Amino acid sequence: MKKILLIITFSILTIPLYAIDVQSLFNLSGNGEIVYYKSDDINNADYTQAEKLKSELQSKGYKVYSIVIADILHKVGNEFIALVSSVQGDKILIYNKDNEEFSYKADKIGKNAAVDLESFYDKQNEVGIIKYYIINDNGTDREIYMYMFRIDGSNIKFIADIVFYKEINSMKSSVITQMDNIFKDIDGDGIYEMLVESKEIVGGSNERIEYQIYKLSKSKGKYECIMSSWLEDKPVDLSKYFKEK
Repeated sequence: MKKILLIITFSILTIPLYAIDVQSLFNLSGNGEIVYYKSDDINNADYTQAEKLKSELQSKGYKVYSIVIADILHKVGNEFIALVSSVQGDKILIYNKDNEEFSYKADKIGKNAAVDLESFYDKQNEVGIIKYYIINDNGTDREIYMYMFRIDGSNIKFIADIVFYKEINSMKSSVITQMDNIFKDIDGDGIYEMLVESKEIVGGSNERIEYQIYKLSKSKGKYECIMSSWLEDKPVDLSKYFKEK
């Protein structure tokens, strides 16, 4: 999300080091692991299908970080979320059986990738969120990029491109910026807004916190900024919502 964002495309947004466990988020080595994620239906057929998909992607020249098996679409069976990389950039692909349901190529090439899934209800309709992370680490500084997608039924739509985490240690004082977001219905209309908490820590102590509110535009299918504490005359504190997480 940028500073005055009209459509959610983030630039250096924030959250502090203690709010994220980078090692836990990227808990797979990135060497083609096949894992289950929040799925009750675990069977050998899925592993066989995932191994087949992995081999096919590798034969096309992709480096396969991992394949995640999860039930995320309103279709029969689990889906296969492939996190891959090539010289053109990192990519997320989602399959149901042999059918490619969705793909998105990032404009970044990282050292590893991860995925996180969550859901909430808009007027009793379940909405799924896919968070796709790419990490770069040069041994001194680290950046994590997050691409966010919204699942409505069997449709997947891109909704955000975010610098989720940035750690600079090559200066006299380290600087850490990080973003956190949650979905809450704060105006009672049954449609969840996206709340963003942005934090910046300089030298491990000086902290700045900002908040934004984004509302879903049904016509555009994207979240648009309706409030930014950067632009408000009075302080805006949405911390109570994040403490409820």
